Amino acid sequence: MPGMATPIVSRLRAWLRLGERAGARPGDRRFLVLVPVTGIFTGFAAVALVRLLALVQKIFWGDGHHLLGAAFALSPLHRLLAPAVGGLLVGFLILAVRRPVGGHGTAGIIESVSRGGVLPLRGTFAGVAGTLLTVGSGGSLGREAPLVQVGGALGSSLGRRFGLSGQRLKILLACGAASGIAAAYNAPIGGALFGLEVLLGNFALESFGPIVVSTAIATLISRRLISAYPAYQPPPEPSLISPWELGHYLLMGLLIGLASLLFMAVLRRTENAFARLPVPAWVRPAIGLLIVGAIGVRFPQVFGNGYDTVDLLLRGSIPIGLVLLLPWLKIAATAVTAGCGGAGGMFTPTLFIGAMFGAAYGTWVHGLAPAATAGPNAYALVGMGAMLAATTQAPLTAVLMIFELTADYQILLPLMFACGIAIVVARLCGGTSLYTGRLAERGVRVGGRIEELVMDTILVRDIVRRGAVTVGETARLDQVMKRMIEDGRKEVFVVDVEGRFRGAITLAELSEHLERPADLASLTAG
Repeated sequence: MPGMATPIVSRLRAWLRLGERAGARPGDRRFLVLVPVTGIFTGFAAVALVRLLALVQKIFWGDGHHLLGAAFALSPLHRLLAPAVGGLLVGFLILAVRRPVGGHGTAGIIESVSRGGVLPLRGTFAGVAGTLLTVGSGGSLGREAPLVQVGGALGSSLGRRFGLSGQRLKILLACGAASGIAAAYNAPIGGALFGLEVLLGNFALESFGPIVVSTAIATLISRRLISAYPAYQPPPEPSLISPWELGHYLLMGLLIGLASLLFMAVLRRTENAFARLPVPAWVRPAIGLLIVGAIGVRFPQVFGNGYDTVDLLLRGSIPIGLVLLLPWLKIAATAVTAGCGGAGGMFTPTLFIGAMFGAAYGTWVHGLAPAATAGPNAYALVGMGAMLAATTQAPLTAVLMIFELTADYQILLPLMFACGIAIVVARLCGGTSLYTGRLAERGVRVGGRIEELVMDTILVRDIVRRGAVTVGETARLDQVMKRMIEDGRKEVFVVDVEGRFRGAITLAELSEHLERPADLASLTAG
């Protein structure tokens, strides 16, 4: 085998060098090879992390797959202390690495993209360990954070290892991060749009192809080694009984848009409250997760990413009284988990909250007109997408992600309608993205037009031109024109006697005086 590998590597290197000599941009062939390699590496890394999280959860709860059922089977004391022990371990991790391990990962990826695409792989290990401990012990966050972090770091590290930089390094980082979320949720289209809409902030064609290829490969690996089935089962009845029902989805989208503002405000204020606590940073995760455990003693539905609870909701197995209460408890538990320094993602908690709000609204609507409206399950699914769209400011990602998580085509129309209304309401009320709000406060530019983002990464010294043609203020216009013609320039720069810049004269401006030859001999550059 080693003897066979050497000729293959040599041929690959020769092919890459041939691409450099054939007139392609430097690094083009390296980039094209690294895109699928990033998808492959991220796919296997995602599988490993999902299984590792299941192992940690099994250690804490005795079951690596069904946290809710395991929590109900254990004693109230266990439900109280298991998250607190996880928080204590997160605190010890903070002491060991001497820096915070919290956050939901995506904001860090976006910041790395804005700063040139550099994300060291070694720096992600502490965050990954923090997420495994936080979510595995019952913290109210999602599992996607380490998958996004590791995928992005793999793409960035591979790109830098093979000499890529600039926009291609950013795209490769986004390929890895998008592949991580696609593999985690069996959603290649949603993952690709997540990379384009959330991470890169644009849909440039040079980014679209690589991200689609990478997410497709990662999802293929995930389907083979984890599961090929949709995460949630769609309702058996139609999601839209009549066109008039769109009015109900409109109102629900409006209400969820407002609820998203409340959710993000609670997150921010809870984080600030924990930052003001007069205790060391490493103690805060234990305090926060003890609070989560206290909530979970009576309502273990708030533990973890909430997948089991949402699945029960879509089957109609949760009473309406609990449906009305759970979104508020989940908001509190998620805010405390994130604010105290726990690590994990916001994706699945957001889906949980949106599903509960949607089911509550759908129950009320369906009770008013059962023959003319869809069941609460349909409204729960649409509520998931509307909450995701409003909190991430990424409507396309939300629509396609929910569609892939359910494989339900008929949900698309009400889903698009509610997501659009929710994001408009959130923006009109001053809402920002859950991922980029804090970055904007720190002066990190995110989103915007492509040319603006490119200008942010270019230094003046890299584009300055040497040897500019200058003339004195006393030079006549005919002398200025002669100088332009001799030097083949379309403009000259005017300086004073001390060499200080005073202005510029372009060929177009001089052409206005050609019809008046007297001007060329009488007017001066100054």
